[in-house]
Amino acid sequence: MNNKILVLIGFLCLPIAFTENAAADDHTPEQNSAIKSFAFEGIGLGATYLEIKAKYPDIEFLKEKSDAKVGLAVWTTFSSKAADSVDFQLFGGKVVEIRVFYFAKTLEKYGGYKSVYEKFVAKYGKEDEATDNEDHLCDYTWQFFDANRYVHFYVVKKTYDGLLVVADKEASRQLTAKQKANADVGF
Repeated sequence: MNNKILVLIGFLCLPIAFTENAAADDHTPEQNSAIKSFAFEGIGLGATYLEIKAKYPDIEFLKEKSDAKVGLAVWTTFSSKAADSVDFQLFGGKVVEIRVFYFAKTLEKYGGYKSVYEKFVAKYGKEDEATDNEDHLCDYTWQFFDANRYVHFYVVKKTYDGLLVVADKEASRQLTAKQKANADVGF
């Protein structure tokens, strides 16, 4: 009888151990700290419109990517020194996502997409997931659970254009919840 109770307790605790391990962050405290303070050309997550405007006076509002009903405003610049364009998604008046576009000519100037990838890995650690598919030369994802950040970097095979996305996961969840609550899907 006591053995049955011990086995039962063991089975009940097993899912808890797997759940705890699945949510573990494989990144070092230094890498989590670095991604928490990630900034592209001085603009980081949490920045305001005025901070972006001070850095990029030419920013343009992207009405087609914005949604006033949920408080999402997307601004873009083409005057980056390191990339071809950068989109800043603001939600609640703060940057919650940065999208950095590298066109083929820019990636080639840097020695290929691996240069961007290697610089990122050197500072923030190895990716959590690498996906092989027919559309991308590379497709890498980083999950920083302890820092509440998500990063995605991929390069399109046909065009050799790359995209680096850095996002605040909690703010992204809040935005998605608001979008779902306000979705007018016709019924």
